[in-house]
Amino acid sequence: MSEFSSFAVDVGNTRIKVGLFSGLELREVHFFEEAFDVFHFLEKGNLPIPGIVSDVRGALEGHNWKLPVRVLRPMPSLPFESIYSTPETLGADRISAIKGAEVLYPGQAKLIVDAGSCVTYDRVDAAGKHWGGNISPGWDMRLKALHTFTGKLPMVSAGFSSNGFGTSTVDAMQKGVYQGLKAEIDTYFSQFREGHPEGIILLTGGNGRIFESITQSFIFAVPNLVLIGLNALFYQYEA
Repeated sequence: MSEFSSFAVDVGNTRIKVGLFSGLELREVHFFEEAFDVFHFLEKGNLPIPGIVSDVRGALEGHNWKLPVRVLRPMPSLPFESIYSTPETLGADRISAIKGAEVLYPGQAKLIVDAGSCVTYDRVDAAGKHWGGNISPGWDMRLKALHTFTGKLPMVSAGFSSNGFGTSTVDAMQKGVYQGLKAEIDTYFSQFREGHPEGIILLTGGNGRIFESITQSFIFAVPNLVLIGLNALFYQYEA
């Protein structure tokens, strides 16, 4: 008998995360680069448990699962109240993050910031209603765009930078992207707090390190928010 009751797979644009749960409790998190490794881990690893998958890039499509699996797909109606006019286009990762936020912090207004390949912002009120959100290019995407759409700017990694002015082209690119993204996020924080002074901000995603300098008590880093939401959706749909 497995100590785990369910699993959740979050396929992002750059990596794959697998969470193993006991009920709603996240017990283990594993990281993979290739889809084959995920299948081997779950199907060959003596884990006879059901699960749910969010796959934003189609890495796991077409696989004949040997376990009972629910794939979270675009849906005409969302598992929470929302003003979104095109619910079928709301990504599975955003749906899961919103659900996870409500599981962890019910009854509180929330701004959910997922800083991955893109940066997504979603606003939820204290009653759990989703009031829409925005999408902008992520840290790596902005640096890649500088290289791709110019003739001579180099490809630069998204290493942590600081405020001020660069003393080389690489430094200027890193500082420019860092400060631009930081200013964008700070603006969203300020706007949200104006409307919801008692609300909280949840940070997730692979580039959450952009927020290392933010220490306000109303900001919480939840790196596994999507996994937590996915698992909650699994039990909601199975009920």
